[in-house]
Amino acid sequence: MAKKKALNFTPTQKRELIEWNSQKISVSRQCELLMLSKGALYYDPVKMDQYNVSIMEFIDRQ
Repeated sequence: MAKKKALNFTPTQKRELIEWNSQKISVSRQCELLMLSKGALYYDPVKMDQYNVSIMEFIDRQ
């Protein structure tokens, strides 16, 4: 049985490797080969507005 090798890529770097229009290999299979969950593939980080950042900084100082 072949061992899985850990890829030394961040999830962002792995997402950049996905070929969305590939006719030869599905996106699901590419995720599997890259050891990237489909949730991580579609993850879109929420941007914090300055107001929320200020509140969190205030709380951290307490």
